[in-house]
Parts: sequence; structure tokens; C-alpha cells
Amino acid sequence: MKKLFLLLFLIPSLVSALPSCPDGDGKVWDECIGEASWDNGKKYKGEWRNNKINGQGTMIFPGYWVYQGGFKDGKLHGEGETKFSDGSRYVGEYKNNVAHGKGTISTPSYVYEGEWKEGEFYGQGTMTLDNVSSYTGKWKKNVKDGDGTMTYADGGTHVGKWKNGRLIGKVTVTCPDKKILVGKHKYTDKGPILILSDGSIYLFKNENGSC
Repeated sequence: MKKLFLLLFLIPSLVSALPSCPDGDGKVWDECIGEASWDNGKKYKGEWRNNKINGQGTMIFPGYWVYQGGFKDGKLHGEGETKFSDGSRYVGEYKNNVAHGKGTISTPSYVYEGEWKEGEFYGQGTMTLDNVSSYTGKWKKNVKDGDGTMTYADGGTHVGKWKNGRLIGKVTVTCPDKKILVGKHKYTDKGPILILSDGSIYLFKNENGSC
């Protein structure tokens, strides 16, 4: 991890016209480049203003994550990129140490691109699960909530409204063979069903498919 730390500090994007922060106790660090470390192993190198971490820099928490981007009063703020130890990666906006605004997170199981609020999926966004499905629509506190479209690997789609992560009410289903079904979506012990306008019931056959 020490080699990674040094390598990151040498990359061109961190080269700044600012001078190095002065040595010595009691010196004020302002408009300069300085380093800091903590007992838990966390390290920082980058810009300082008003004796605080402000501006562009790199922070490393060995074994957990590496962040490169903006800071405000010691917190992740503005545009930045975080690479996590499990291979996940977030690129986007931060506020008060958490994702806030627009950003994309890529993990081993899914990719989410869209709006965030206080570290959670919130607003308009798209989540793609490899070889399963892709949802584009509204989110609230990390779950699907509002109008959206689910597109399945077989090419079919569900268009409707979600509440607390579940599809509710009127739904338009387009099957892979282009057959269109319109009805009320409902969850049962046998799985999700569609109650059609004539009162008949359509039972979805494929758990990870559209029809």
C-alpha cells in the first residue's frame, strides 16, 4: 500500500503551482501543498487553505479506499473519484463526505448512474444488473420509487410506477415477441401477476424475464 500511496502522489494531476507548506509547529498552512496522517493509517497529500484541507488532493485509507478529488474543510466535497478495496469505483459529486449530486458507481454486481442525495440513490437514475435487467427511472433512499422502465435481458420491458422498490398499479408489458399486455401488477405467493382489463390473470413465467 505504501508504493501505491507514493505513486498516486507523483501523478501529474496533483502537480500544483502552490508551494509546499512550511515546516515547524505553529506555522499556518494556507495556499500550500502539505501532507497529513492519522493513527488509523489514513493519509492525505494535497492543497491546504486556512489551516485546513481545502482544494484538490488525494486521501488514502489503506485496505478500504483511495480518493482523489475535491475537499472542503477536511471533507470530501465537489468532483472526485473513489476506488474501493472490493474493486468498486465511484466517480461523481460529493458533499460532506458522501455522494451527493450526480455520479456513477460501478461494483462487481451492478452499475448505477444518476442522481444522489446524502449518500443514497435519489432522483433520476439507471441501474444495470449484468445479464439480468436494467432499470431507468425514479429512486428514493436507494430503492426504485416513482415512474420507471425495467428492461430485461430478453428484450422485454415493464413500464409503470414503483413504490418502495416494488412495481404497483397499471403496468404496460412488452414481451420479447412484441406482444403488449396492459393491466394491474400484483404480487402473490406464486409470484407477480398481471390482472388484465377483461379480468383474466397473466402469470409471469420467467423470474428474470419480462413475460
